[in-house]
Amino acid sequence: MEKFFGIVDALRSLAPQSLWVVENDDYDGLEWRDEDVKKPTKKAIEAEILRLTEQAEADRIAAEELAAAKQAAKESALAKLAKLGLTPEEAAEIVGL
Repeated sequence: MEKFFGIVDALRSLAPQSLWVVENDDYDGLEWRDEDVKKPTKKAIEAEILRLTEQAEADRIAAEELAAAKQAAKESALAKLAKLGLTPEEAAEIVGL
């Protein structure tokens, strides 16, 4: 699993309204400027980066599975239409290819 996200993404997710500045995408370079919200710990930020990365991977897999299911449904529909005697062109027109 690749690392898709960094500290900026985690901070935007954990504290979207907070004010902060970060240098070099590193916790040691994080300057917290929000007095109303407690600065997230390094461990919390690392956990959020992992969560965001895992969610992105799950979303990618789900999108691939959906695309494969749609393709399989089209192929099944084309095969059924061919059994009814339609030409490939006629069948393709019906299923929107």
